[in-house]
Amino acid sequence: MKQTLALVLAGGQGSRLGPLSSQRAKPAVPFGSIYRLIDFSLSNALHSDVRWMGILTQYRPASLMDHIGLGHTWNFIEPFRQMKILPPQYGRHDHDWYQGTADAIYQNLNFINRVDVDLVLILSGDHIYKCDYKDLIDYHRKVGADLTISGIEIPRRLVSQFGIISTDPRQRIIEFQEKPKESKSNMASMGVYVFRRDVLERVLTEAQIEKKYDFGKDIIPRMITTHRVFLYPFTGYWRDVGTINSYWESNMDIIRDLVDFSLPKWQVITNHRFTEFGVRKPSLFRPDARIVNSVIANGCLIEGEVVSSILSPGVIVERGAQVHHSVIFHDCRIKADAVVHCAIIDKECVIGAKSSIGSALIGDWDPDRSQPPRLTVIAKGMNVSDNVNIAAGTQLDGHRTWPNV
Repeated sequence: MKQTLALVLAGGQGSRLGPLSSQRAKPAVPFGSIYRLIDFSLSNALHSDVRWMGILTQYRPASLMDHIGLGHTWNFIEPFRQMKILPPQYGRHDHDWYQGTADAIYQNLNFINRVDVDLVLILSGDHIYKCDYKDLIDYHRKVGADLTISGIEIPRRLVSQFGIISTDPRQRIIEFQEKPKESKSNMASMGVYVFRRDVLERVLTEAQIEKKYDFGKDIIPRMITTHRVFLYPFTGYWRDVGTINSYWESNMDIIRDLVDFSLPKWQVITNHRFTEFGVRKPSLFRPDARIVNSVIANGCLIEGEVVSSILSPGVIVERGAQVHHSVIFHDCRIKADAVVHCAIIDKECVIGAKSSIGSALIGDWDPDRSQPPRLTVIAKGMNVSDNVNIAAGTQLDGHRTWPNV
């Protein structure tokens, strides 16, 4: 992997995540109690022995940059391995924001050219999966590809949400459709690309002249007709958490004990110093507490009921409160006799006593059902008053208190 540079696209706003990404870059959104979305790409890079890495930031990068730091958490320690955070100003145009995924890479060609590599591995910073990039690189070299795209089979009902790949019997890509309404193929691009460095520079320079800025819409469809573009079939767990529903479902997958999705086995690495996870006291469960099939991080106090939920460090669930099928971020307080069902609550929120948040379910939610419930999302730092009912599907953002009086 010494001849490979990895670039992580981590500047997305993630508007479909609603309040969760209104105050932070999408890859910085917390996940699975103690992680952030970008931890998966960084951990994959660590375990694949990637030596050179650039993190391309843009939208609200402060918390993401604090989390990554100099990359020491993921063993990017000079002079043997190096990681650089690359804001838009680092590129060729000092004041231009990125116009698309391809434009983001183009603006950082000067950084790419500083590193002595012959391959460029392009990753997304907001996908949940485990992949050994060494296998992908070996495959790319074996088939003599100019571009290799990692792909995975998805349910056909989801083809309109992804770039869809069609291949010949040798796995050479013959068609690429960006989010088609329907397709004979259900092989989706994972947003993981390996380019020959010289080819990447040439196609990006040509695309800039024509004002073409996106890999899926512009670069890949053209390259199929002019270059050797191959599919690398991926098997295993992978999820693009680009929507509230997919984000919630992936968190619920953690507690479903799936064979191919195990964070401990994946050895996902995160920056515990930034989250203060390591200095939190052990969680305390009072005698009347009831906890079923849930993930509870350090520093929590549970006096009520937690069922099939993911709790980040410092969450307090007071006596009589119920938290079911929900994801609760750091340092939230669910006050006495409050009910939280099928909700995602961002950091440092207070849910008032006897308030009701989200779906009033009869019995337990079945995670194997094809459709998720209507999810309720509450933005960071909100204070919900006592005796308030917030309906399922509501997204609260923009106010520090609710109701806003």
